[in-house]
Amino acid sequence: MDKVEKIREMACLIVREMFSRVDDLTFSIPYILPILVERLSANNIEGTDGLDDKTKPAPSQKPFIMIDPPESSEEVR
Repeated sequence: MDKVEKIREMACLIVREMFSRVDDLTFSIPYILPILVERLSANNIEGTDGLDDKTKPAPSQKPFIMIDPPESSEEVR
């Protein structure tokens, strides 16, 4: 685990601990979520930025679920 990954892991643990201890998250969520999106580079989590509006899926469209994977994979050690 490199230094950056260790810092991200610690930040996630801190946020999780804060969420578990706070009774009312109403005031925390609007502050924390934009910061998490920025720090984790999650602005385009759907991967649709840069696509033409005609090719973007409708907001009501659900993602596909892979029922049977094409091939089995080995366990990574």
